[in-house]
Amino acid sequence: CYVLGASGGGIIAVLMGKYGLFMPLLAGGAFMFLSTIMTYFLMVNPDDARLYRAETKIHPDEDVMVRPETVNKRILWNVVLGSVADNFGSTALWPLCLSPLALEHYTLDFIHAGKEPIMSIVGFQLISVCIAFTVVPSTKISPRLFEKVGIAGACVLGNVFTAIVTLILLVIGNMPATKGGFAGFVVAFYLGFPFTVFSQLSAAPMLDTIAPKDKIGYIQGLRATAMNFGSAVAPWIFGVFADLAGTNTAIWIGIGMSLFAALVNSPLLFHREFGRIKKEKPSSKRIFPGEDKELITRILNGDFLTPEDLCAVFNINRQRTMHGKPMLVPNVKKYEEEKDLIGNLRSHAKDSFRSRLATFDCLIAQITGADPEKELSEICVLYNAAIYSDEKLMKENSCNLGQWFSDYLMDNGYHPHISSFLIKEMIISAFPPFTQDKEYTPDNIHQALRRRRHTLQKYAEVNEKEIHLENI
Repeated sequence: CYVLGASGGGIIAVLMGKYGLFMPLLAGGAFMFLSTIMTYFLMVNPDDARLYRAETKIHPDEDVMVRPETVNKRILWNVVLGSVADNFGSTALWPLCLSPLALEHYTLDFIHAGKEPIMSIVGFQLISVCIAFTVVPSTKISPRLFEKVGIAGACVLGNVFTAIVTLILLVIGNMPATKGGFAGFVVAFYLGFPFTVFSQLSAAPMLDTIAPKDKIGYIQGLRATAMNFGSAVAPWIFGVFADLAGTNTAIWIGIGMSLFAALVNSPLLFHREFGRIKKEKPSSKRIFPGEDKELITRILNGDFLTPEDLCAVFNINRQRTMHGKPMLVPNVKKYEEEKDLIGNLRSHAKDSFRSRLATFDCLIAQITGADPEKELSEICVLYNAAIYSDEKLMKENSCNLGQWFSDYLMDNGYHPHISSFLIKEMIISAFPPFTQDKEYTPDNIHQALRRRRHTLQKYAEVNEKEIHLENI
């Protein structure tokens, strides 16, 4: 939002330029006034009571980052010095490649020769202010890059990309000035710039990893100070170099500084903390301390479960719910993998239904005497969090279950491809709605649980009748 706001303000300033240098300040003042009003009425103070209305015992992420007790000063100064070197190298790309390189090559040289410039002053201004938009895709790509090559790897790659993009722009900027060359310069500038930002986006996560709990502000403040120092001093130094030795020489020095920054940051590649970020499994797919590892492994694998196992699953999920953790989400195997187990599922259906009925009796008994205003509301919040913890996983498992059901129908003579309407009616009859509300509340949870129990009761009775008829 900050980047979009800064670029948007720059665009407004360019568009209002014909009204005078200071006219855009009026628009800026209007936006500041609007921001003040929105902040006053919409932002929440730290002690606002609204922050505590939905207070629960939910802990969506059980992993607590273990911070070091002391600062590793060698790593700290390595990151800080690498950031300063990166800032100096980035100055050659921005602003030197745009101004004076492109400004002189595509604008001022033409004006001095009395010709129509390829790049107008307004065009130069728009290119300058809109480049900030390219930071947005960098923020989307960088987390995935951290997973692939690590934080330090992304930092070094950012330094190298900065050198490469700067070199490409330098080469294009020294070719004969044509409209095609200018188009190539702008395309290379805008396509290459997002990749150069990786080095700046990686410094803060690296320092956060080595920061003790009581030094986080100090370390991040030191990083910000160092980077701001580099951003303030580097343009002046490179401007002096450009005046003394020429723009091309100054840019070559910047390319060297980017490669030097990559060299400075290279030792960080060997620190385990800055390696590839492992993507943690969802909490609903993990085993927590104190849980039955063997049983939960079978559950998560989607293996066949006995009625006794189902009772254990109920107790595990109940404990997870009460501690604000997601319920277990078993894997849905393909129908072909379980085709030979259909007989086992059918033979154990009676006991499974009865086991499930017992669990629903426990749940209904638990909520029957609960205070609707406090206890029942908290139970609903915990229950919703335990069930709907991972929307992506919910959709994935639902799709897999739908495919399993479709394959089962195809394999057992139902011909769903020509009997879809009939099968829909059969499904609706076999699976009546428990609730159409998105979440459980004190107003609907009793009815929903009783409907589920009633449906299971019918399944159990039908199954018992079928077994009785088979025995006759």
